[in-house]
Order: sequence, then structure tokens, then C-alpha cells
Amino acid sequence: MPIFVILAAISIPFTAGYHLWAVQRTLWGPFNEYLGDISEIKWYEFASLAVWVVIFVVLGVYPEPVIGMMQDTAHYFLTSGDILPIGGIIP
Repeated sequence: MPIFVILAAISIPFTAGYHLWAVQRTLWGPFNEYLGDISEIKWYEFASLAVWVVIFVVLGVYPEPVIGMMQDTAHYFLTSGDILPIGGIIP
């Protein structure tokens, strides 16, 4: 078990660093000529992205609707011995 904790503690900073490096190269790197003529985002593309942004912000501020749906199932998994091979986690 401690080896998994050590691997996670080492790999998480490397993964975060790689993601930051990839985002930096993607968003602020040199222009790739092979992409051709790239135009600004269209209004219908922006509208569909704006819907997702609103959903994420609302669920980030008030996550109770989603958590409430998962609470009964999570409680069942934690207390029953039927699903988990080790039995219920909470007696």
C-alpha cells in the first residue's frame, strides 16, 4: 500500500507539470502553418460553450442536486456487503 502512495505523490506533480506545459504550447505557442486559415469562434459555437460554462459554474457553486442523487447509492455501497468483495466499509 505505501508504494502506491509514493507513486501517486511522485506522479501527480509530473502530470500537473506536463499538463501546464501542454496548455502553454497549445495556447501560446507559435502559429502552426499546417492549420490553415483559422477564424474567430462563431456565435453558435460560443452559445453551446456558454451553456456548458453556466452549468459548470452553477454546479460548482451549488452541487447539491448532483450529490443528492448519488447519496443513496453511495450509502448502499458503503453499508452493504453484497456489492463490494470486501463487504461493507461502514458496519
